[in-house]
Amino acid sequence: MQNEKKRARGFAARHPFLANCTLVVSSFVVAILVIDLVAYNLFDSRKLGTGAKQFFQFSRLLGWEHRPNAEGTWYAYKDGTRTHVKINSYGFADSDRSTEKSRPRIALIGDSTTEFWEVAENSRGQYVLEEMLDGDFEALNFGLRGAGTDQEYIRLVEQVIDFAPDIVVYFFCINDIANNVFTGDKPYFVIDPDSPNGIRVQGYPLRSEPIEKDSWLRIMLEKSFTLRRVKYLVSGIKTHLRTQVPLDEHFELRPFKRIYDAEDERRINLLEKLISAMHQFTRERGIEFLLVEGVYKPALDTPLRQKVLDAYGDQFDFDKVSGLLSNFSKEAGIEFLSLQRLVRSGGIDIDQILHVEDTMHLNRKGVEFFASEIAGRIQDLGWQERAWMPAKVPAE
Repeated sequence: MQNEKKRARGFAARHPFLANCTLVVSSFVVAILVIDLVAYNLFDSRKLGTGAKQFFQFSRLLGWEHRPNAEGTWYAYKDGTRTHVKINSYGFADSDRSTEKSRPRIALIGDSTTEFWEVAENSRGQYVLEEMLDGDFEALNFGLRGAGTDQEYIRLVEQVIDFAPDIVVYFFCINDIANNVFTGDKPYFVIDPDSPNGIRVQGYPLRSEPIEKDSWLRIMLEKSFTLRRVKYLVSGIKTHLRTQVPLDEHFELRPFKRIYDAEDERRINLLEKLISAMHQFTRERGIEFLLVEGVYKPALDTPLRQKVLDAYGDQFDFDKVSGLLSNFSKEAGIEFLSLQRLVRSGGIDIDQILHVEDTMHLNRKGVEFFASEIAGRIQDLGWQERAWMPAKVPAE
């Protein structure tokens, strides 16, 4: 032991610079470990998305689904935003529900923009919508993070219908267009003129694949509170806008191209056929159907729009998707509500309805805007009164 100490002192005497560097580095590592352990375990300062896997499981029907009865904290953003998430016994991110109903029902279907995990649990869209309709309806949330229109259509047919909705609201998100053509870990549809609705499902049922585990080094780095804070101090906390990827690989910006190629046309055609299939399915069962277009910040915010133009050039029409959905809905007889156009025409400050780091997910004011516009449209269409009318008994 004494010899080891002598050797260490001897090394420090011969190489003072290396010895000091070693001391500084080792002290820094120990400090990070201590801070991280305290921050992570005592103060609950987890990384972006920590705990996400606890809410999901493999699904042969959809590719993935919520894990029934899972409960925990959703860490959504770098600024520390966190919300409580509870999955009910049916596997939906909503309150406990029953297939039996005591009042008319609205079913909200869509992806993460429909789940509203970015706001406090009691401020999510289904509850605000119920309040704005004076409690006349029970609103059920069937949103599924990461899902495309294809999975949402399957969920409508196989799961949502069991809860006997009177109104179905499909909350369209711009990245649904790209999600519909992904073929890896979920069922998907191909255009087929000889199949019902002109589409045919493929990749179903799914086979469970082994889950890849992250390396211990990656796990350690992702869980480091200290290194994250240093990164955020350097890079800042700002709206996430991916302009470093090629335009044809950009999930959200590609649909706004002014000139479409054959692949763009195929994607829009597939989207329209999937929405038509939803509409036909609901109409055949006497269920009202409302298509709602969500917002996308770069299409509405001047500084972000300029960043897009600087990165890709002037090749965009930021009203194109709204125009396509509007024309398609008119031709198909589908009720359509564009929040995107309402924000633009109403001069609404997009920063007031979205989280500061987000381009699509609504904050509390945004959820109120969403619910208010849908409630108003339901009332204007007379669906509120119609839903309470007794069902006609078929004549014998």
